[in-house]
Amino acid sequence: MGLFGGLKKKSLLDKGKNAGNNGDHEEALKYFNQVLEMDPENVDALFNKGCVFMNFDRQEAALECFEEVLLLSPDIANVWLFKGFVLGALKRHGEALESFNRALELDPDNFDALNNAGYALKERGEYEKAVEHYDKALKVFPDSTVAWTNKGAVLIDLEEYDNALECFDTALELEAPNFKAWYYKGIIARKLNNLQEAINCFDKSLELNPDFELAKDEKEEVLSSKS
Repeated sequence: MGLFGGLKKKSLLDKGKNAGNNGDHEEALKYFNQVLEMDPENVDALFNKGCVFMNFDRQEAALECFEEVLLLSPDIANVWLFKGFVLGALKRHGEALESFNRALELDPDNFDALNNAGYALKERGEYEKAVEHYDKALKVFPDSTVAWTNKGAVLIDLEEYDNALECFDTALELEAPNFKAWYYKGIIARKLNNLQEAINCFDKSLELNPDFELAKDEKEEVLSSKS
């Protein structure tokens, strides 16, 4: 292809990435496809094409792209990570966990892989292992409100309510407008039959996110049980 061809591919890749960063995913896809017409095994274009499909919520198409990349370059942690994201979105949590674990073999301190592996384990009912992964994630990024909130949610499943509340309080100290933390605090209050406290927590969650259906539903159920 020569120097000119290489420069043209780089230019097209850059244009595609810029378009994607600006939210123009249709335009980004056009550029990545042009690169792949020139070089069908271009890992960068395949990966970015998969990311575009994720933005379109075309998870199966994204998965195909990431799997093609991994056939060509199996040792890229970030591609295993994104494959895991897609498999999680498809509710294929066992396979997602395998992908996150492959990412962690290549990059043991990858926060996103640790955090998402924790979620996959929670969905599989492996709660204690999920907590272990969230603890590892918090060693990498101690101020992650997402990891603190996720860990607390798993501790609710383990009925460790005091420890869960500590997680949610930590998350709220780090990020006051955390509607999920307030929601989970409401769940604990309801489980402990502190119904007014539960309503207060759900109200705070809904103040921050008025469209949060889970909080709406829980509040309605609590109100119904009080009447």
